[in-house]
Amino acid sequence: MEGRIKFIVHLERGYCSCRSWQLKGIPCAHVITAMQFRMIDASESIALWYRKETYLQAYSNFIQPVPNIIMWPATSNPKIDPLTVRKMHGRPKKNRRKEEGKIKRVEKLSKRGIAMTCSICKSIKNNKRSCPSRPEATSATRTTASTGNTGVTTEYNATQQSSTGSTRKRSVDNQQESTSKGGESRASRTRFAMQQISYHTYNDKFRRSYR
Repeated sequence: MEGRIKFIVHLERGYCSCRSWQLKGIPCAHVITAMQFRMIDASESIALWYRKETYLQAYSNFIQPVPNIIMWPATSNPKIDPLTVRKMHGRPKKNRRKEEGKIKRVEKLSKRGIAMTCSICKSIKNNKRSCPSRPEATSATRTTASTGNTGVTTEYNATQQSSTGSTRKRSVDNQQESTSKGGESRASRTRFAMQQISYHTYNDKFRRSYR
């Protein structure tokens, strides 16, 4: 008896109303109390599958080893190759397929079914952007800022055009300068070649006259 709950124990039938003795095969607290009252050893009421004799009898026979894949007999059946892997359309899935009825692990609460309200007037009909009680100072500030940005953009475009024009002029001057330098270098090379030819011609004439 535990408090107001009573349990019925029948030692001859091996029965207890808590059903622990029938399920586990080990006497529960109610059975042990009844056995102590009758001066019976509780260790004799343990099920047979917990005893040492049953364990030794189960492993008394020789356990045959399982053959390895190398020891398998050769077969004349055709070899089955694995299926060819086909690339499916779309991005491949990384998550495994969930079982049906499995509870999803949710770390962030979903906003589905929750009525969204305006942060200014707390109304469900509109949001902060379309709120009628929205302060006008914010819109005026935005208008001024947008006007100032337009002026800055115009000045930036003018500066960019002037820098582009100066860059083009500089590139044209560099091309003209390189062309003039190239012409001078060609003329100097031609002049040097003519001097070499005249020098060799003079040497040949001098050698012939000396002979």
